[in-house]
Parts: sequence; C-alpha cells; structure tokens
Amino acid sequence: AETTIEDVNSYTITGTINSDGTITGGNVVGISTSEDLIALQYGNQSYEGYTFVLTNDITLNTSPEDGMGDNLWRYGIGCDTTFAGTFDGQGHTISGIYMNTDNAMTGFIRGTDSMSLVKDVKIVDSYIKNSMPNSNKLYDL
Repeated sequence: AETTIEDVNSYTITGTINSDGTITGGNVVGISTSEDLIALQYGNQSYEGYTFVLTNDITLNTSPEDGMGDNLWRYGIGCDTTFAGTFDGQGHTISGIYMNTDNAMTGFIRGTDSMSLVKDVKIVDSYIKNSMPNSNKLYDL
C-alpha cells in the first residue's frame, strides 16, 4: 500500500504521562497541556521506545515573570539523561519557555542521542539563557 504524509502523522494515543514523568499505558503518549509538557522534564529517563505527540499548541507562560512560578522550565525533556524517544510536534507551537540557568546541560531537550527524533515543532516567544559558554540552545548534544 502507498504511504502518504497523512498516514505517517496519524497516531493512536495509547499512553498518558503522569505529573512525575512516568508513563501509564502504551508507548504513544499525547501531550496536550502545559502540565503534560512540564511532566516530561521530571521523568529522569531516556524515554527510548516512546513517541510523544503534541496534539495542540501549548503556552507555558505569557511573560518571563510567569516562568518563575508553576510553569518554570528547569531541566529540559529528559532531566538528568539524554532523550532517546520521538517528539512529534505535528506542526504545533510551544510558546512561553523561560529558562535562566547556569547549568550547562539544559535546554528545551536536555540532550539527544542516536535514537532521538524531534520533528515538526515550533518554539516561539521563548527565552532560554544559560550563563555557561556555548550553552544557550533549545537542546544539548
């Protein structure tokens, strides 16, 4: 059968992410709220074999001051390890990531490896600052 782009981007969500970053259910996890997205940075695991699907646009914060509260982006996806899963933004936008740190191993995604795939996501109206040399980025390799 012929594969189309629509077929490739069609997912059946089988799992959910808990606030501590653990996964319940299957390995295709929908990310639909700021709480879901924030939970990804607390999992402290590589998420190898998992696919995270952004199901709509997400705004974490509307100003840098808001980023000091509940929706603070502290570590990046993967926390203390590299991300080895798939993150498919499906063309959606994440905005309002505000990070100001001196930890060299931070960003939107904490780190990637040969198993990582991050695609089709837009990050806008965000601020990622790191006082370590060469570390102001959306991801750390």
